[in-house]
Amino acid sequence: MEKQIFNTTGITVVSDKDLEGVGSIRKDAVGNVYRWVKNGNATGSTASAGSAMCYEAGVVTSVIQPTTAQLAAGAGITQGDLIGQSYGWILCKGMASLATLSKAATASQAAYGGVWEAQNGSYILKDATISPLGGGFGGLYGASYSTGSASSDTRTTAALWINCRL
Repeated sequence: MEKQIFNTTGITVVSDKDLEGVGSIRKDAVGNVYRWVKNGNATGSTASAGSAMCYEAGVVTSVIQPTTAQLAAGAGITQGDLIGQSYGWILCKGMASLATLSKAATASQAAYGGVWEAQNGSYILKDATISPLGGGFGGLYGASYSTGSASSDTRTTAALWINCRL
């Protein structure tokens, strides 16, 4: 049975305690699906809101910064600033309101869609059509950049469809 009552008031909540029961699934009114996870990275490292995360090997309740071994295990996009060893929500399926993309793709590539994947050692997504590794995060349905530009290292979008494994 799907959980109906939550201890956190919103999806941007981050805590040093497991408030929801790690692995809990949450759906919103428009169909977005979130998972309550633990950031398995070391204390002191932070995945800012909009960061791409991958599941730790064989575990769907703990997420880490993408590494070569985990690139194909895309987990989702952080909703709050997820500090190492803390708990919070990640978007697993649905329209991301915040996701950080690399400048590897031009604005015109982004405008026409594409598949995005995690980068080794980075919280930033890159265009999988450049060097696909099988760790697809989803398709970009618009070049709606709220920060950055085509010449900056990263840019943020509000139109990325996320479809990661639950």
